[in-house]
Amino acid sequence: MTRAVMSDENLIGTMFGNLSAATLYPRAALKLADLAARLPVAPREIFFAVREYADYWVSAYSHQILFQKLPRLDATRLSASAERWGWSATLSAMVRAFPGARLRVWRYSADAGMIPGVMAEMIGDNLARRMPAPPVRLNASLSATALAQFANVADTERALPEGKRLAAIAALRSIPGPSLDPFGPDLRRRMAEAFEAEWQDLSRGALAGVEIFDPVAVTA
Repeated sequence: MTRAVMSDENLIGTMFGNLSAATLYPRAALKLADLAARLPVAPREIFFAVREYADYWVSAYSHQILFQKLPRLDATRLSASAERWGWSATLSAMVRAFPGARLRVWRYSADAGMIPGVMAEMIGDNLARRMPAPPVRLNASLSATALAQFANVADTERALPEGKRLAAIAALRSIPGPSLDPFGPDLRRRMAEAFEAEWQDLSRGALAGVEIFDPVAVTA
C-alpha cells in the first residue's frame, strides 16, 4: 500500500494571518474546504499538534518578525481569544472538511522523542527509524535580547538575499537569554489553565472525530 504524506502548516493558514487576527487559524474552514475540493482522494489520517497558547504566540511572533513587519502583540487580546476559542475551532474545521479521516492530535513539546514518535505514527516504525535525526532546535525562537538586537537592523536584515538573511538569523540564535514574554505571570497562568482544560476535554473525547496520542510514548 502506498502512503503519501503532505505536510505544510499553511494548508490551514499562516502565522502572519493568525497574528493579524489575534486568532488561531481564522480562515481554516475556508482553506480546508478548498483543499478538500482539490484533492483527488480524501486523507485517511490527519496529524495535528496543539501547543500551549502563550508559547505558540511567542514562537509565531518571534519567527515571523524576522521576515515581515507585524502588528504589536496585544497580550490581553491574544489571551481572550485563546480562552474563548482555543484549538477546538481549528480542529472542528478539520473534522467538517474531512469527516472520514482520523484526526490524530498530539501535544507539542520540546522532548527529543516528539518528532521521531510522530514520524513513526505517520509512516510506520520501520521506515521512521531509517529517517535522519531531526536537527536540534532548528527553528527555536530567538531570545528576547536577540529580538531586541534584530529590531535595530530589521529593515536592513529583511532586505538581504535569503542566504545572507538566514545566516544573520542563525548568528542571532547564539545570543542566550529567555524568550520574549509579553504576557506576564497572570495572563500566562490563565492561558495555561485554559489550555489544560481544553486538552483534558479532548482527552475525554469531547470533540467527535479527534483522537489524541503521545508521540514520546511511541518511542519510549
